[in-house]
Amino acid sequence: MKHFKTFLILAVIFLFSTAAVNSQQNISDSRGKGENEQEPVMQQDKLPLELRQKLNSKDADQNPQLKAELNNEVDRILGAEEPEDLYGLKQTSVITSSFNNPPFNPEWYTSDVLVYSGSVASAGGYRQLDLKQGEDGWMYYVVNKAGTPGEFSIFMSSNGGATWAGTINYSAGSGYIHNISAVVDSRSNAVPDSTRILVYFTFSSLVNGDNAALYVLNVKRNGIGGVINAVGNPAAGNKYEYVSACSDGMYWSDLTYHHAIVREATNAGVQVGIRHFRSINFGTTHTSALLNTTYNDYFPSAAFSVETGTDSVYIAVERRLTSTEYELRMIVTPDAPSTNFRVFYITNAVSGIKYERPALTIVQQSAGVPKKVLVTTTRNRNPRYCYSSDGGGTWTIDQLLGPNSAQVADYTICSSDSLTSGGQYVIAGYVTDDGDSVNVRQGSIPGGFPFSYYKRNSNQSSGVVAPVCAIYKTGSTKYAVFGYPGFGPINAYYNGEQLFTGIEPISGNTPDKFSLSQNYPNPFNPVTNINFSLPAAGNVKLIVFDMTGREVAVLINGQYSAGSYKVDYNASSLASGVYFYRLETESFTDVKKMMLIK
Repeated sequence: MKHFKTFLILAVIFLFSTAAVNSQQNISDSRGKGENEQEPVMQQDKLPLELRQKLNSKDADQNPQLKAELNNEVDRILGAEEPEDLYGLKQTSVITSSFNNPPFNPEWYTSDVLVYSGSVASAGGYRQLDLKQGEDGWMYYVVNKAGTPGEFSIFMSSNGGATWAGTINYSAGSGYIHNISAVVDSRSNAVPDSTRILVYFTFSSLVNGDNAALYVLNVKRNGIGGVINAVGNPAAGNKYEYVSACSDGMYWSDLTYHHAIVREATNAGVQVGIRHFRSINFGTTHTSALLNTTYNDYFPSAAFSVETGTDSVYIAVERRLTSTEYELRMIVTPDAPSTNFRVFYITNAVSGIKYERPALTIVQQSAGVPKKVLVTTTRNRNPRYCYSSDGGGTWTIDQLLGPNSAQVADYTICSSDSLTSGGQYVIAGYVTDDGDSVNVRQGSIPGGFPFSYYKRNSNQSSGVVAPVCAIYKTGSTKYAVFGYPGFGPINAYYNGEQLFTGIEPISGNTPDKFSLSQNYPNPFNPVTNINFSLPAAGNVKLIVFDMTGREVAVLINGQYSAGSYKVDYNASSLASGVYFYRLETESFTDVKKMMLIK
């Protein structure tokens, strides 16, 4: 494990004509460079070859103690340390939390869930929100707030976004938080409340981001134990920007390693390189290496990958070759920070074509499986996607993400889940340039996105801040979920295909017994009502499942007071057929049948 191979890039120049709309091309990383590209300059790696070979061995892949020993040696050689707290955030930061006191309007479906009310940061329009499902099954929604002192909030939901009962608020010192990127991992998968949320963020005293340093907040999901660590400071006159974080948490529990990728540039915006930070102790200290690509690489988007024992960090970038030619490139560097890297050439180099702001996801399947890689982007502001089924060796490019080649968008998004059985394990989307429409689609690789969910937002979105998306998995069922900033940008909204229209009390009297009523109307298309009664307060779960016993929706899952309630359920995402719904409490369970006819 932790090994890489250096690939030489053939110095052959090809001229390509403009790719046809929705065309498919297989482009190897050895196919030759585009016009005006030069061979990257490789620097001497600090890690001895023998150590890199040991990191790549099967023993290191299967032996946690050996992995820890080898990577502690890596950190010793690279000089892991906590850098100077350039802006004094350890002294000025304030971390607070609240639970069961949600600062939002709990209505959804006909009106998306309002998770956060207030101004959203918009500097650069990039990574002001993040959305993740943790290994504990909870959803985590991070919102960067506008202004100074820099602040962000972590909103938490234990029921897929139906309610957001937990909030962790972070306030830095006087200055600005410019970009955020979150990772959610468990110290031990056997202990749910060991979940840790790491939010990497760039911080500067200046509104334009000059001299921005990198920090990380590490906090438990219950809001305690929060600490701020300085990750890295740029060289004098430089800044860090566009942070993107990932981890190997899919493959490890107690030895999870975390990565943060930033673009380092001068305050004037001149490229210095892509810097890779890694922590083997949940963000306490980091080692780093600068990838000198010699090009102007913007908006790095990072994801972890492991195949046949080799751990790597993939970084999709917008490479600006000329003022009229932007291309997509994939930089691949070892898990252990190294100055060495290899490059996959995703798109052709064509004058007049601009591929911008890539978003990357890698399906985290088992180590020996060739990785499925998805990159979304805009091509001359038209939303597109590219994918690879062999870890980036060959690519199918320029697939339409929108309804046609005339669609105009500024940002695209994507995410994935490790469970590929049943399909629908990747999600992609975009926001139109005027912010009117947030669009998400769910599909697979290969296969694309046969399921379209255009215009999913019920509120006016911002056209200057990117939305976010994720796969929410419950059991073996995978749902598309997304978050977006409202127009302004003000407010942060959330919705998902598993959410229902709403729940409301229908009586102020306390019932004398538990009951679950037959849904009405029945048969229905596609909305129906389900009533139930509770003689005492307690945890209540109402789920829908099909005739095979597969769970297709969780309508409610939380604490409710004694009373009678009505649930409005919209089954527009389901096919016609017979379904069942089940009410579960600590002392009562009942099941009813219903029929959907479209």
